[in-house]
Amino acid sequence: MRLSINLQGHVTEWTAVGAASFLGWLADQPWRGGGICALHCRDDAPQEALFDAIATSAHAVNRGSARLRVEWLDQEPGAVASPVRRLKSLLSVDETLPHYEGVRALGRELSAFNFLLVFSTHAGFEPAWWSELHALAELLVKHEPSVGLCAVAMDPRRVINSVADFDFLSMYPFPDVLSDPEETDASRWRRYLHHRIAWEAGGSISAAYLIDEHVRGVRSGDDADLESRLGTGADSLLASKGVGPALLAYLAHVDRASARLRPSDSDVAEAELLSAGALWRPPLSGALNVAAWASRAVLRSGSAPHSLARLRSNLVCAPLRGEIFQLCQRAEGVVRQLLANKPKRGDVPQSSRQALDRLVRGEEDYLHYPSGYPRPPIRAGDEWTFATLGEYLHAHQYSDVLDNHRKLLGLRNVVAHGHYTTWKHVQMVVGIRSALAV
Repeated sequence: MRLSINLQGHVTEWTAVGAASFLGWLADQPWRGGGICALHCRDDAPQEALFDAIATSAHAVNRGSARLRVEWLDQEPGAVASPVRRLKSLLSVDETLPHYEGVRALGRELSAFNFLLVFSTHAGFEPAWWSELHALAELLVKHEPSVGLCAVAMDPRRVINSVADFDFLSMYPFPDVLSDPEETDASRWRRYLHHRIAWEAGGSISAAYLIDEHVRGVRSGDDADLESRLGTGADSLLASKGVGPALLAYLAHVDRASARLRPSDSDVAEAELLSAGALWRPPLSGALNVAAWASRAVLRSGSAPHSLARLRSNLVCAPLRGEIFQLCQRAEGVVRQLLANKPKRGDVPQSSRQALDRLVRGEEDYLHYPSGYPRPPIRAGDEWTFATLGEYLHAHQYSDVLDNHRKLLGLRNVVAHGHYTTWKHVQMVVGIRSALAV
């Protein structure tokens, strides 16, 4: 499930933390058995775009095995009605019919197709409506087994209690800043801006659009100008959300800089910050993080000195850092091979000898070459395999070590240690990739 988002003139596809699990649910074709689920999303989620993505995905997994209709049960202007009433209206079923006659009438209308209904828990949505829809699905499965009906609720208000629910609170683009080695700097800069804004927004598309407005007009390749604009965007978001005090209390709580909040107060603060988008769950993370825009605003204000390490870390665009580090790892393999047969200066570092000995004895906790791995580094002469890149470069003649090898070492260390990742680092790794034919 992917949404196409345009930031800074670059369009790329975004997905959600729970998208893969939701697609797995769709793959079971729940319209054959009355499946119902909830997508927990934000109030400002692009619901029409999400509906289009759901419909496309459902038709793809249906594979034409049965006729499938995907319907958006949107509210009519000025009207508030339950999903069941909207379904009856859609299928022209008389709402005045007695209950079971109404169910049979719906069954007749639904028998020609399998149905996937999509709706939102809008401001007037009543929790009882969910129970009504659930009961209808069960009755149809029981009395009209040929009828396929299921429902997906976009639930920003979290009023639905469903066995199947999926996290669509946090959305993010697929990492692809460095995907095209032939891309021009101008095009890559726009791609870079898109991903930096997306990370800054903390999974919120509406926050990304607001930050995009602040970044508009940034000078190409100018990290300092970008930082300034991201800062004003962060300040604007924090002011508009009105969660500054709650955010500072939350940081004091999690970093134990003051008396911790009571569990009930902590839950309230967390819920408020989640609703405002100041907290999110980044890709691959099982924990909530303070969004980059909120972290940036707190850092700019000089507040929460006890949380500096956390807030600085939150500003690092993790997907971009991952792309750069992956290229660095590949480049390191190239460098080690280029120097493998060059003469070495001095002795093998003692730590490398010890690592080899531990691996041979089966006492190494972190290095792992499973049984069956071809030619593991456990023979005499393999000691240099365990040297750090810095040790490996230092062991060679100065003339054998190229400038790009040294740049690689510096860049790799900066990225591996979690320092801030910028356009300068993108340019460096692009140059290394070109020079070493990675």
